[in-house]
Order: sequence, then C-alpha cells, then structure tokens
Amino acid sequence: MKIAYLILAHKDPKFISRLAKKLTYKCDNDVYIHVDAKTDIAPFMKECQGDHIYVINERISVYWGGFNSIKATIALYKAALKKGPYNHYMILQGADYPLWSNAQINEFFSKNKDVEFIRGVSDTKADRDQWQRYIPRYHLDRSSSFNKILNHMNIIFFKAFKKLYKAPYVDIDHQRCEIFRGWAHFALTQKCVEYVVNFYDTHPKFNKFFAGVYAPDESYFQTIIFNSPFLDHTVEGILPESKRSIAALCNLTYFEYPLYVTEFTKKEDYQYLLEKGYPFFRKCSSSSAELLDEIDRHTQDA
Repeated sequence: MKIAYLILAHKDPKFISRLAKKLTYKCDNDVYIHVDAKTDIAPFMKECQGDHIYVINERISVYWGGFNSIKATIALYKAALKKGPYNHYMILQGADYPLWSNAQINEFFSKNKDVEFIRGVSDTKADRDQWQRYIPRYHLDRSSSFNKILNHMNIIFFKAFKKLYKAPYVDIDHQRCEIFRGWAHFALTQKCVEYVVNFYDTHPKFNKFFAGVYAPDESYFQTIIFNSPFLDHTVEGILPESKRSIAALCNLTYFEYPLYVTEFTKKEDYQYLLEKGYPFFRKCSSSSAELLDEIDRHTQDA
C-alpha cells in the first residue's frame, strides 16, 4: 500500500515540512510538493528534506480562483506518475493535516482500493445563481486592477440578465455534458489519475473553457470524472441537489466555512475534529502547533 500525497504550497515552509514528514513517517508513502512560483522556494528546499519527500521542479504562479491551480495539480500528478504506481493520489492544500495515523489511513485506502474519493453535484441542473461561475468569462490567473474591474463587471452583467441565460454545458468529444462541482481535496486511483492527465493533454478546448471559469479547481476534475467510466467507482456517484452543502460534498478532508475557512489551533479541537470521522482536516498552520502536537501525540506511534 503506497499513497502519493500531492501538496499545493505557497507559504509556511516549516508547516509544509512538518506535514510532509508526518505523512511519510514509518511508511512507504511519498509526498510531492508544488511551490507557487510567486514564492521564494529556498526556504522550502531547506525545510522539506527527507526520504520520500520531493519538491517538484515545475513551478506555476497560482492565483486564487484561477486555472493555474489546475496546471499545478497536473504537474504534481505527472511528477508522481513517473515514480508510481500508487494506490491513491491524494490532493492536499498547504493548510491540511491528518487526524489519523499513517497505518490507519493506509488501512482505510487498502479496504477501498478501487474507490475514487471525489464527490460532485450538477451545476448544470442547479439554480441559476450557480451558473455565475461558468457563463461570464473570468480573468483570475493574473492579479491586476483591470482584471478585477473586468471580473466585477462580468458579475454585474450576469446578475442583470441571468434570466436570459441557458444552463451551462461543456463539450467532451462532441458530446454535450453536464458540469459538476465539489471540493478541491480528493483522492483518485492510479488508473483514474492516468485518465485525467491524458484528458488534460488531449482536450485543449475543454481546458480553454475552464480557463475562464471561477474557481475551476472545484469543477474541472469533477466534470471530467463524473462524465467518465470512473463515475461508477466514485464514493457516492452523482449527489442529488438536496446534498449541495459543505458537509455533504466533503471527501476525506473536513473543514468549516461559516464566512471564512475556520482555522483550528487549540489542542481541545482534536477530539472535536476526530469525532467528525474524516482522516484529514483543514485549516491549520504553524500557528496551530498546540493542536498539531496533540494530534501527533495520539497518532505518531499508532
């Protein structure tokens, strides 16, 4: 049982190092780290050293809500595929941490070796307000005042005329396909990752469409997989509209988002998070040392 953990990092190298070493402790799992090209890589290279830990060479400037996050994820997939195979490839953002020991996590994946841990709900069949992500063309891969104004104007225009728009679809191999959305933390099998990477390399028009989508890391991979043969292997299939909620769409990573993503810091948070039943949680950082120490105390030798 080997798992590839793929980390999208842009800050806090000491925390990323702690996370990477935690995930590779007493096991054969590997960690691959993409460092945002806007960030100084030197501290990451210094901190993130050890067996089974790889800071990949390819670097992309990632902006929140932009398509470059997809490019960075694909770069991680390709780096890991060269050293694979792995049972699962797990996406982590730079503020995630395991609540279970590596032994528990590996046993969980071993019992679910053919499951694609990704959830999604149709945005094509959703309320018109959800279409705002797809019908205006967003410009989010470059931070500029002009792009901010353009994106804001697109939203105003959409809201003014949304009753005139038709449901968004995307073309896949000349088929009109629904768009699906979920969260950006998921775990896919070897065959599914190979399929996704090949899809990315061979569908430039699909990529071009999602390059103008708002937060495509929450819909790009879901749309590919939920329109593929791997749909039947997903953990729950297509979720009904009644399950369009943060909790229902969580895959293996628990988080809370009342207004902003909650950052957990205190050791008392450990039991609260553990009771949620997920192997990972977010959000945390070096400022969460008290909580992380408590988690490690319970899981390091488990």
